[in-house]
Amino acid sequence: MLSKSECRSYLNDVKQYLNLTTFCNELGIARPHLTMFLKDYHYDHYLNVAKANLLVESIKSKF
Repeated sequence: MLSKSECRSYLNDVKQYLNLTTFCNELGIARPHLTMFLKDYHYDHYLNVAKANLLVESIKSKF
């Protein structure tokens, strides 16, 4: 299981190549919450670590 900072780093690296909205819709994650989470660690409370890991694993499994 990745930490929130590791998830943030990975998602920021791949977001320019993928449409994260599609993954958010599939997993039931609100896109505005993900956007805030990706900005900085001050916004960690917008997305819990389980959902962040689920999003990362979902992306990795498709590519």
